[in-house]
Amino acid sequence: MNDLTAAADDIDLPALRNLFLTFARLECGSEPLYDALCRIAADEPSLLRLLAVAAPPQRRPNLLLAAIHDLMLAGSTRALAAYYPSVGGTRDADTALRETLLAFCAAERDALIERIAQRTTQTNEIGRCAVLWPVLRDVAVRSGRGDIALLDFGCSAGLNLGVDRYRYDYGEFALGAIEAVDTPRIECRLVGAKRPSAAAAPRIEIVQRLGIDPAPIGV
Repeated sequence: MNDLTAAADDIDLPALRNLFLTFARLECGSEPLYDALCRIAADEPSLLRLLAVAAPPQRRPNLLLAAIHDLMLAGSTRALAAYYPSVGGTRDADTALRETLLAFCAAERDALIERIAQRTTQTNEIGRCAVLWPVLRDVAVRSGRGDIALLDFGCSAGLNLGVDRYRYDYGEFALGAIEAVDTPRIECRLVGAKRPSAAAAPRIEIVQRLGIDPAPIGV
């Protein structure tokens, strides 16, 4: 029994299947290709078992997706590339995608396993700042001070440390940086009874920003 077979025996396929379906439903609304790939993988144990070589916390959909995409960016000429706009593909997800994906993963199995075993994924999502910014404003209101130091554990590329540089659209009102041509604008859908306050608050000045990450990314 090799290491991959042993690890695959320990993997929780039903849980991993649910993880892929949840990822497709919650994270891939604007990515029809990734939505389709996740739903295909969820029903293909051979694809789920590729994640067995990853550390348990890394056994998640975006690691498999990233490994496949890395091979695309490396210049793969296999049929699956036709579905990837990032390498010039123009084909929409269709009924042939399943067999095309399975054929690709079978042919590139060793390369995929190498990437999955040796690499990790990080999440850089500035949408989180739409929640963080109202909290910082509340801290400023309660303390009467706007000078704030930010410490981000697990900062990845540190994009959330720029929380004061984005504009937040909450529908009825907007907060954050002054509107400008080059100001990133984040649209946020409010759910639940609690709402961010649009009341005046002390001007927030981020006087110090520090991010800590086991594998920081330079951008």
